[in-house]
Amino acid sequence: MAKQTVEELEYRRKSMYVEMLRECSASAERLLDDMKETPDFINHIHPREPGSCAPDSDEVVQVMMQSTMDECGALVRRHNDEEPAWFNCNGNLRIVGQDALSLLPMSMDKVKLWMENSNLTAWDLKDVSMREC
Repeated sequence: MAKQTVEELEYRRKSMYVEMLRECSASAERLLDDMKETPDFINHIHPREPGSCAPDSDEVVQVMMQSTMDECGALVRRHNDEEPAWFNCNGNLRIVGQDALSLLPMSMDKVKLWMENSNLTAWDLKDVSMREC
């Protein structure tokens, strides 16, 4: 087995952690997609009535889900943009691990907050971070 350079080992570690974040983000996306089919979600969306100015349900779903998935993607990109050596620090690995572990619950919490509060619209939460929810 050939010896690996420090840079190759750093890159391998980075790749492993970024891939873990990508998997967590993909899991969140799948769960959010499944959530759209639940009775609670469907009952929360009110279809547009003739002559109404209310947005249609597809638009509401798109705004809510897209804002959440955009934030998941931004988190993955933020860590992917780090230099491989950044992943050698235990404190930084702890940050990546915490982000990976919290990605799924935070994305669900954002959608649940919207579903549980009839006063909030998808647009109210669009720019609110998952951590704030």
